[in-house]
Amino acid sequence: MAKTGRPKGSGLLYTDALAAEICRRIGEGESLRSACAAEGAKPSTFVGWCNDRPDVAEQYTRARNTGRALRFEQLREIASQEPERDSNGKIDPGWVQWKKLHIDTEKWSLSKEEPKKYGERTTISGDPDNPLVYEKIERTIVKPK
Repeated sequence: MAKTGRPKGSGLLYTDALAAEICRRIGEGESLRSACAAEGAKPSTFVGWCNDRPDVAEQYTRARNTGRALRFEQLREIASQEPERDSNGKIDPGWVQWKKLHIDTEKWSLSKEEPKKYGERTTISGDPDNPLVYEKIERTIVKPK
């Protein structure tokens, strides 16, 4: 079998334009999987490019940060949408629950991807901003007379 110039199973050959297009899509809020699929690349191929090329890894990191910020902004838009109503003018509870699930899923995902920015605020003693404070507590047992 003749060599084609790329390792078996590597997917597409790298081009700056293809990496930039995948990163552009990610920066617009698409997932790595959907951005790669739209461009005919495997996510593992793109990750390999990031591992081999620091400039692509940096571009990908910036795109992920931009995409997360965009997804966060979209949460407000989703929450402010006018709910669907039935023929009697009543709000469809199924639609409301579907939107709530969408918002909760995005919030959870963002909190896992970037916990310091999008996670729940918790104070953990012992970190540099909140060092542990030790107080000495003594217990003295006194015998009754």
